[in-house]
Amino acid sequence: MSIRVLLQNDLDCDGLHKAIDKTIAQLAAGDFRSAEVKKMAGHNLFRAKLNYADRLLFALGRFGAESVLLVLEVIRNHAYDKSRFLRGAVIDSDNFSDIATLDEIEQQAPDPLRLGYLNPESPRFHFLDKILSFDDQQDAILKTQPPVIIIGSAGSGKTTLTLEKLKSLRGDVLYTTLSSFLTQNARDLYYSHHYQNEQQEVTFLSFRELLETVRVPGNKEIRFRDFEKWFALQRGASKLRDPHKLFEEINGVLTGSITTKEYLSREEYHELGVRQSIFTPEERDEVYTLFERYLRMLEKDGYYDPNILAQQYIDNVTPEYDFIVVDEIQDLTNTQLSLILRFLKQWDAFVLCGDSNQIVHPNFFSWSALKQLFYQERLGAGAKPREITRILVHNYRNSQGVTALANRLLLIKNARFGSIDRESNYLVTSTGTETGAIELLRAKEGTLREIDQRTRRSAQTAILVPRNEDKEAARKFFKTPLLFSIQEAKGLEYRNIVLLNFVTAFRDEFNAITEGVTADHVHKSELRYARGKDKRDKSLEQYKFFINSLYVALTRAVQNIYILEQDTSHQLFGLLELRTVLDKTSARTEQSSTEDWKREAKRLEAQGKQDQAAAIRREILGTRDVEWPVYTAENFSALKAEALDDKNYNKKAKKQLYEFADYYGHFDIIQQLRKKKFVREKDSLFPSSDVLRSITIDYFGKPTKAILHKLEKYGPNFRNPLNQTPLMIAAKLGDLELIESLIEAGADRELIDNMGMTPLRVAFVEALSNEQFRSFRFGEIYPLLAPSHLKLRINDRLIKLDAGRMEYIMLQTLLAYYAIKMRYHEIFAVPSILNAWCLSPKEITQLMGLLPDSILPERRKSRPYISAILAKNEIDRDSPYNRRLFVRMRHGVYTLNPCIDFAIQDQWISMFDLLHTNFMVEEGGLHQNRTIANLMYLVRKTIEAGQTLPQWYALIQILSGDRRYKAIVEAPAEPPAPQTAKERRAQLLREQQALLKERERTLRMQQGLNHPQLKPKQQFIQDLFDFENE
Repeated sequence: MSIRVLLQNDLDCDGLHKAIDKTIAQLAAGDFRSAEVKKMAGHNLFRAKLNYADRLLFALGRFGAESVLLVLEVIRNHAYDKSRFLRGAVIDSDNFSDIATLDEIEQQAPDPLRLGYLNPESPRFHFLDKILSFDDQQDAILKTQPPVIIIGSAGSGKTTLTLEKLKSLRGDVLYTTLSSFLTQNARDLYYSHHYQNEQQEVTFLSFRELLETVRVPGNKEIRFRDFEKWFALQRGASKLRDPHKLFEEINGVLTGSITTKEYLSREEYHELGVRQSIFTPEERDEVYTLFERYLRMLEKDGYYDPNILAQQYIDNVTPEYDFIVVDEIQDLTNTQLSLILRFLKQWDAFVLCGDSNQIVHPNFFSWSALKQLFYQERLGAGAKPREITRILVHNYRNSQGVTALANRLLLIKNARFGSIDRESNYLVTSTGTETGAIELLRAKEGTLREIDQRTRRSAQTAILVPRNEDKEAARKFFKTPLLFSIQEAKGLEYRNIVLLNFVTAFRDEFNAITEGVTADHVHKSELRYARGKDKRDKSLEQYKFFINSLYVALTRAVQNIYILEQDTSHQLFGLLELRTVLDKTSARTEQSSTEDWKREAKRLEAQGKQDQAAAIRREILGTRDVEWPVYTAENFSALKAEALDDKNYNKKAKKQLYEFADYYGHFDIIQQLRKKKFVREKDSLFPSSDVLRSITIDYFGKPTKAILHKLEKYGPNFRNPLNQTPLMIAAKLGDLELIESLIEAGADRELIDNMGMTPLRVAFVEALSNEQFRSFRFGEIYPLLAPSHLKLRINDRLIKLDAGRMEYIMLQTLLAYYAIKMRYHEIFAVPSILNAWCLSPKEITQLMGLLPDSILPERRKSRPYISAILAKNEIDRDSPYNRRLFVRMRHGVYTLNPCIDFAIQDQWISMFDLLHTNFMVEEGGLHQNRTIANLMYLVRKTIEAGQTLPQWYALIQILSGDRRYKAIVEAPAEPPAPQTAKERRAQLLREQQALLKERERTLRMQQGLNHPQLKPKQQFIQDLFDFENE
């Protein structure tokens, strides 16, 4: 019996080709005994023996009824812990079981990896989030060297092909697209199963983020909702009534169509051809008057237009990428694309991907204009471009019925508008086996309610309407939360799609679209490439966007389409061969599980569809706000005043204040409560056991009924009174099972508590403080909790650190370390305070060495490697790869750049605010936090002023409690006049007793903490002067 064996495309066979070929032949022949195949306990994976030390890791795959073996990777030297698919799991070879036949493999792998398509001629497969087999056309494109333009319809696999193409590029590579969701999704797909490629440095940026890498604007980006509110105020002074149409004209024509200046003049706008605007020449004067008001509104209300900003930034762009990959290029304007290409070191080192049939924003994109932008501007007029476009003609998503309907719509578009651009007009072939249902129904009240009853509880059915303003009427009949306008629907897919009045709402426009088109035009297997018949039709161009919107709506359906129209007699339906009009639907009644709805809410939140996600949680899952108060830095003062009010005794407020102060380390407040005889004197810096018990009681052991009930009631991101989410508590406990469940339910990994702690940072603090937690839990929970990136603002530029970068891990580690020192710092001598925030490469190496190898490989823990990262990222280092993360305070002493701002919930927050140093000082934290805050604030002010750091004697005065630090902060270049050694010694002697007394009190509180013993007074003073002299 033979079996197909497929190899992963990027399988590393170096030095083992013969052994691999031999083992593959044995597997293909079903000779599993000779290959010494064994099942790996606890995993749905198998291994075959290559030689004494090396193994072949494979899995079972299934295409239809056919079983195939999928070779994933080579395990060298028995190093299972370094496998990207086992990811640090402890593998005990004594628990392997022998496999002799394919039947045994199928029995022991009941959940094989599924393939939607299998190329019968290709021995290779690709692995992103799922197994992919490329057809011959896709394989040929994969081997084509840049420049290349990949064109494909929805469901053609163009994005996955583009990402696989990305793996072959070397050097510094940029992936960008307009959508932030698509950018994030592409990044997650690319690095799925822990993919790594040492020969490239890939940066994933949305277009907005790319702008911010040049300079973070001080204003907000204008969005359609903002524009719509402004437009409503203009209606009394304008005859224009459609805000969406005007917004698209501004974006696609007035500001986005040119690459030489910020926007068209009134005269240039009037001179545009009839196919270069969606407004008639008679309307353009009024359009431009509103545009001028729009420009004034931007300045007055603090917004920016992305096209105008791109034009302002374009001369400040430095070429820094060896290759650029642009996805969904049809959504970008000429201005935006021109700025993107300025980042290339070599102008034609690009991979572009898109589908002009999915243009629902009128930016007048065309492939021919794109070629002209590339070649005639770069090579001169008359230059002949080499053929770099590749068109994907197979569809792997939609059913045969959906694909056939979409093709007929494209034939109508081709017959009406004509085209000489083959890249913009092509038909596709469905590879699916499902026929799918296509129904045209009268939009009568009874029919609408019947479909609503059958689909309202299904997470696989969505209702689409043409415009946002059409949603209100649709909600009268459809109760599903999955209601989208066509603008919102881009990028989505559902098994069933219901279209409501797409044609009826624009009857006149579709009359113009179908004018002169006959059934003969539709009954063709290929398109006609010629210009449209009516070149003088002044309004013809705008109709393309109506037909494109309908095309996008149809192709959101994986299997079935239900078209509801009040006007079912329109000629378009006859041309689409939808001649049977129904009053009843064949749609089945479906009801999705609670888990399905949770996953759908999570997916929509990730895509920015917050309205629909919130509706799912509210209407389907029944979540609501918590009943208890949640205390934050903003309302803490009110709680404090209520709890400490001597006139009105409030035991509940006192208890809440105590728990808050105890957990977050506000020890002065605890002392105030002790004086009021509410609590006993605290003898430890750690949170009290009773406070920890009250926070975690619902989480001990397996998730109890209490926490499950709260999750069902309040959702996965509810806050407890201390402003913590369930994911933060699960991270603190290291509960892997609960963490997985919470993330699957949509828990947000980027939320922060009152000390700026994300769930990952909570786990980091536990790992750095607890060896058992670090050794047995942290390696597994880290990849679950780690956000995919950190967004920083340094010198007014965006720095986006991917989770795979060493700088990301160092930053997360140091932030956790600082959080520990903010609370548990044990002494107040100058060297110790500096060691809280300023560390040597040796100390940082020791800190990074604590991390498990699954998080940080051994080679990245070496001191030379860490020293190189520190040196490369010093704020004054002149290097294009310098991210300016570290400040070298003196030789061999580093701290994080205090000028770093972090992106938290779309706001920029300074490192001080993230760690809440001011809150710790103002509300009764340790005295040393005030000292640290003063030091780092001074350093930030000095750096921002472009001046050198003050002399060390000034810092010592600050650190030893000298209140004159304020003068240094205000004028860092002019420190106070130096004292003589005698004066300094006398001052320090006066202050020493107070410092030692405070230190002794702290030491009494530090049961269980490691700390040095007290030094004699003379040695303490000598330490200060030795440090100054260095």
